[in-house]
Amino acid sequence: MIRIAEERDLERINELRRQVNDIHVKGRPDIFKPGFGQEMQDLAREILKGEESSIIVAEEDGNICGMACVAYITKPESTYNLERKIYHVEEIAIDEGARRKGVGTELMEFMKRDAGKRGFDRIELDVWEFNESAIGFYEKNGFVMFRRFMECSVSDMIFAETERLRLRRMEPADYDDLCKILQDEEVMYAYEGAFSDEEVRSWLDKQLVRYKEHGFGLFAVILKETGEMIGQCGLTIQDIPGKQVLEIGYLFQKKYWRQGYATEAAKACKEYAFTALKADEVFSIIRDSNIASQNVAKRNGMTLRGTFVKHYRGVDMPHYIFSVLR
Repeated sequence: MIRIAEERDLERINELRRQVNDIHVKGRPDIFKPGFGQEMQDLAREILKGEESSIIVAEEDGNICGMACVAYITKPESTYNLERKIYHVEEIAIDEGARRKGVGTELMEFMKRDAGKRGFDRIELDVWEFNESAIGFYEKNGFVMFRRFMECSVSDMIFAETERLRLRRMEPADYDDLCKILQDEEVMYAYEGAFSDEEVRSWLDKQLVRYKEHGFGLFAVILKETGEMIGQCGLTIQDIPGKQVLEIGYLFQKKYWRQGYATEAAKACKEYAFTALKADEVFSIIRDSNIASQNVAKRNGMTLRGTFVKHYRGVDMPHYIFSVLR
């Protein structure tokens, strides 16, 4: 049965809307926020009570298995356009267990009849390019593309942003700033000393390869207030006994220690790993003598899971394995 929604339906409607939001977060994590907070839930109540909008539900055996939010829009005549009346589908969701059973088509047929009764001559909706199954469904129900939104990213290098920081891909021009980190004896004490010029170049080149192969690596951490590169933080694939893991690593200029920047950047990396990469667990592998980095891992919600020994620069280095589960 297809009908207009009522107040008592809102909880179930929001369950379906949450499923759609999860699809959007997975498809465009750079745009959509994970989670489904109270503000998003309250939007359904506003639509239901609005004079120029409504929610339509599909019900089977007393259970709502599909819904659509619609808006009735009149755009007045302008210098460029004739007056237009649009029956606009704002959201549509079919329960995961009810898809490919004709529920969506029944909803569409209801909306077509409803639009005609209300004096509209067309139904319009927006769909994201990544949602190929939705595009196919709309095409089967008589929809054709009449307008296209296009984008040209000028910030492909941006990985994440926090309140104070911006994480972006490093590039060759960052060599001098990277030297301020990797050639500081105190910063690099856990690596048995500062890097040579060649080691810094090799380190930078390795990140460029990681971006190409994995889409991530260690990133330049930029202080928004000044635009200065104050450190590096990111995700890499590392070996621990018995397996490869996704690790959060961080190194900062000494003058920016103890100001919370490493924790802020590490938390952004953790969020990206769980939401965009769908990782089940992320790690930080830290030398036993590096107490400051261990504290950052703990503030990032990580727990000590084990120990092992790395052999680096001719030295046996005990390391702790920290991790946090999604």
